[in-house]
Amino acid sequence: MLLPIRIRFGRAIRRIREEQVINQEEAAARCGLHRTYYSDIERGVRNVSIVNIEKVARGLKTSRATNFFCKRTCTSPFIRYNRRMAITRRQKEVIDFLTNFTQKNGYSPSYEEIAHGLGLTSLATVHKHVTNLQNKGLLQRAHNRSRSIEVLPPRSSKKGFDRLPLVGRIAAGKPIEAVEMAETISLGDIIGNREVFALEVRGDSMRDEHIVSGDYVLVERTATAREGEIIVALVDGYDATLKRFYREGGMVRLQPSNKEMAPIFAPAANVAIQGKVLGILRKYA
Repeated sequence: MLLPIRIRFGRAIRRIREEQVINQEEAAARCGLHRTYYSDIERGVRNVSIVNIEKVARGLKTSRATNFFCKRTCTSPFIRYNRRMAITRRQKEVIDFLTNFTQKNGYSPSYEEIAHGLGLTSLATVHKHVTNLQNKGLLQRAHNRSRSIEVLPPRSSKKGFDRLPLVGRIAAGKPIEAVEMAETISLGDIIGNREVFALEVRGDSMRDEHIVSGDYVLVERTATAREGEIIVALVDGYDATLKRFYREGGMVRLQPSNKEMAPIFAPAANVAIQGKVLGILRKYA
């Protein structure tokens, strides 16, 4: 009989912690988790959110404990990069530094800033890491232009589908002239530099927003949201749901877009926002 994922995950991270010869208190501190919460994870008595899976992977500097979560899709850039791209720990640190620096400053760092941020003394070493990551398709940079390094989203394992031809526009009302365009479009054009993951929808609670079971929602990772935004929320630490977000005093109302379903009310302290919806993908065939 196959054990539940939470138990397998707990056993996996316990083995990794023991290999690193650290106790639970130190492991919890590295992962940024409360010691009791971390202990519950190792014991397999607590379901783990996407965010905390990533915290554990970062804190223990490993992706081995999370591979069985990612056999089909994976929302964690940390896990995807380490599992599919086979990069080194230092290369992962380069990617993290580039991502954090760009999000904070609005522009990419120079080679000198990368070296300083990672404690490297050789610019040649930085250049080598950047070149190797570029060859793996994880970075792009413009030649002869400073501050042009950009972290790319992980590519599909199927070649030829990174970009689609944008051949024109189609009328959903009156017919318009058909003019072919020599352009392309990709998810990267829509997402930009934001940290985005995808979730497959199950259920009909958002059907009045034309989000139905089987759709894929594109979610920007964030811990905050404005009133009325569609969010991914974690209730009581383990129940994930897709709803519109409203604050009502010390409570949060998670409102479905389905007249047949009642809203969820929970104390604000028990609701953790995982991200907000940017768009949806739907497959018809």
